[in-house]
Amino acid sequence: MKLNAYQLSVMAAASVKKNLTITIIGANDGRINDPLFPLISGPLKNRCTAVLIEPNESLNSILRENYSFTKRKVIINSAVSNQSNITLYSVKEAFWAHCQPTYAQNWPNYRAPTGITSVDRNFVKKWIEKYQSASFNSDAAIDSRTVRCSRLQPLLSEKASMESIDVLQIDAEGHDDHVLYASDIELLLPGIIFIEITHLSRERLNALRKHLVECAYSCVLQGENMMAIRVPQDTTDP
Repeated sequence: MKLNAYQLSVMAAASVKKNLTITIIGANDGRINDPLFPLISGPLKNRCTAVLIEPNESLNSILRENYSFTKRKVIINSAVSNQSNITLYSVKEAFWAHCQPTYAQNWPNYRAPTGITSVDRNFVKKWIEKYQSASFNSDAAIDSRTVRCSRLQPLLSEKASMESIDVLQIDAEGHDDHVLYASDIELLLPGIIFIEITHLSRERLNALRKHLVECAYSCVLQGENMMAIRVPQDTTDP
């Protein structure tokens, strides 16, 4: 398997740690289109602990099945946010078969429609209208539900007994920067952050990069994502 820069960075981190701690926010089914799954299920199978955070409880059974190869996992049904709860918009299951984009060929029919679940209703509406294969009112195909939220540090402390992590991966369909701001990276100190940026405006992307740099990270674009590597800080006195 040819590894990309992100995967190589994770493998490099694993080479110097006995157990790598990985947190994935927006895990969906944990497998399809996830750059870490080939590593966690392969060379890192017995060398990492994965925390899979997914607010859609209907994906629980699929997520557990896809991660049945390891006991070193924690599945948390929650959203990461500064708010106590948020409204998530998604495609109703009755419309999944009529919303199958070409990029989802050979995927299970749930994967693409659940993969665009977002706090932005208009984002979901536009996606449906772009990919619907039958004539129906896009508004009628949108479901909404309120989910509980927490900042990341207390969530990991309570549910996974973790006070720090090595890798943080975020895929939140347009809400990615807000999730990062609620992820307490100053406390958890992840060495590697991988975050989707394709839905962010230039202004939001610049603000996100500025925040990461201020938190001692070096950032590099990776297609539709950005990878941030924590820069070791010199704590010696001059």
